[in-house]
Amino acid sequence: MTTTQRPSPLSAIAAAAMLALASAGCGAGPEPPKDASQQAASQFLEAIQAGKLESAWQETSTEFKSLMGLENLRDYIKTHPALKGPTEFTEVRRIEREGHVMAECRFHGSAKVKGKAIPATIDVIVGSSEGGEWKVEKLSVE
Repeated sequence: MTTTQRPSPLSAIAAAAMLALASAGCGAGPEPPKDASQQAASQFLEAIQAGKLESAWQETSTEFKSLMGLENLRDYIKTHPALKGPTEFTEVRRIEREGHVMAECRFHGSAKVKGKAIPATIDVIVGSSEGGEWKVEKLSVE
């Protein structure tokens, strides 16, 4: 007489967990959708990279516009060539200022200076308006 041994419930759970971890770690499935704040920051930088300064300007907050001004933004882009090249999103950090929810989106890029690639860190801080729309509040390049 042959007896068949049934797997224990614990081993079935362990196998399912391992399968889930393997699928997640291997990049199975579509990339998760971009966070709305990251998407706003990315659209702003993509408009700058495409030479569409007016479009980028529309992605900024009223405060950004009053502090920076369109001509100053144009000059800032000229003096920071990393803004014109490809960038890679690296992280987003949630911040709160005076009860206002914001996000600091960090990108890495580089610029060629005298034929040599110089790395740059680009920070785009975006804030959510009362309507829920994310607008660029601050731009900095290091």
